[in-house]
Amino acid sequence: LAMLPAAPLPAAPLPAALPVVPATAASPVKVRFHATVVGATLPPAGHVASGVAGTLAASVVAALAQRQRRRSGPWPRSSAQAWAPPKSVCLARMRDTAEAMSAAEFEDEKDAQMAVLKTLEELEELESMFGGSSENRLFQTIQMEAQGSSLAQKVEGIFKSQGRWGTASVKPSAGPAAAELAPLPRVAVCGVANSTIGETLLAKLRQEVPSRGGLEPQWLDFSQIASQPLSSFSEALSECSVAVICPEDASDVEMGALKTLLAASPDRLSKVILLSRIDARATSDGGFDLGALFGFGQPNRGEAFAKLEDELTSTARKRTAKNPLRSIIVRAGDPPSAAAPEEPIRCLASAADVEKDVAAATTSPDVVATALFEAISQSVDVGFAIVGSEGDGSVAWPELVAPFVGPEVMRMDVADARRAAIFAQQWAEEFFGEGKATMRFGVKTPVELRKTPAGVVFKFRPLATPSDVSFDRLDDGGLEFIAEEPVGSQPRLRVIRCAYGWKVAAKENSEEAIFKKFRDDWAEVSGK
Repeated sequence: LAMLPAAPLPAAPLPAALPVVPATAASPVKVRFHATVVGATLPPAGHVASGVAGTLAASVVAALAQRQRRRSGPWPRSSAQAWAPPKSVCLARMRDTAEAMSAAEFEDEKDAQMAVLKTLEELEELESMFGGSSENRLFQTIQMEAQGSSLAQKVEGIFKSQGRWGTASVKPSAGPAAAELAPLPRVAVCGVANSTIGETLLAKLRQEVPSRGGLEPQWLDFSQIASQPLSSFSEALSECSVAVICPEDASDVEMGALKTLLAASPDRLSKVILLSRIDARATSDGGFDLGALFGFGQPNRGEAFAKLEDELTSTARKRTAKNPLRSIIVRAGDPPSAAAPEEPIRCLASAADVEKDVAAATTSPDVVATALFEAISQSVDVGFAIVGSEGDGSVAWPELVAPFVGPEVMRMDVADARRAAIFAQQWAEEFFGEGKATMRFGVKTPVELRKTPAGVVFKFRPLATPSDVSFDRLDDGGLEFIAEEPVGSQPRLRVIRCAYGWKVAAKENSEEAIFKKFRDDWAEVSGK
């Protein structure tokens, strides 16, 4: 919209139409948000043009009129006449912001209207910096600009990215349920003969191999492991990359079998999934129970399973980067009684969630077997607890286990996944792109970016990393922002961890600094 000249308007009615750019179906909506808005005496509300441009004009005039009523007086027509540095810098920024808005193009009038109102909010923010007793705030803003974080640059970057919404080549993901499934790895299922869970899992794997591709799974009986030489199991496991351990009661025989399997495991075996109890004690990190050592303390019916967990995790920690062994623990409740009603299936992530459900948690054997299969199929990276017994086949398993792939560290619902993806890309480049000073946001490790069709990937690149290490080879951790449009569900933006090498500790402080920056800027732009 080309705003009216800066000269005060007479009390007489305005002309029938404001000077606007006509909008046609064949051309994008373009808004002339002219810099002369600074210093303009606003017309009375109601004097607007007609049509699409008239709708925009009404919104702009109403918003500007509201702001005018909040101010004590009109803006000066010339910053040179009224302001001395550094206040003139702020006014110049206001003009730059309006000009940046003029350069933007939008797919429809609704987008343009939202962007115009957002620009007005930014102008209001700038105005407040040099009004009243805001000298301190102005100084801090200019100081931040010297460090590379210019508010004007941020506004311009956001609105230019909005202007490219119509042409940006992005494609949100349809979610885990629609993802193309990779061939199944060769799996060794280990358990006792006639084990309901083990045999059900083996049947599911055999059923899926023809359609998914991969090699036939292998069954190893606990009772035979103790009586056969170690070399025979090394040969049996030679082509397996995943082993699933399905103990019945964590007996001494099963403990011995687990130790034998871990000792015989070849370098190719890179992941062991252990089925445990939901009430196993929370010291499954290789520690020990001081009370049990001295013969006191409360008995724990899951203690035997906790010892299995300890054995697995302590063995895995001894592996080197040349032959890593990742341990995944899936905990389940007791089988429900025959008279018990069916319960919804849930995957619980945290110890706190598990503790809340320990007393009454039950899990049907078929649900346990399916959870173990999905842990293999979806390549989960962290353990979880599974409870429930519904067996009608309507459970969206990929959605249930999605938070444990990566794992997921942030999720938020959005109105439009495509726009969320574009915002994430432009936001990442604006604040964390090449040459940007990220430490001012609390991100202590430098990052490197790569856009994806559904968002953007951050990878940490420590200062000591050799220059010839490519983006694909970085393994000090990272975050992937993924915009998703699951069928029948709310669009969302998920963030998952990625590129964490063997024994690389999560950079939680830097991750949280990135999340905070994103949440703050997203809230500012979306108005939430």
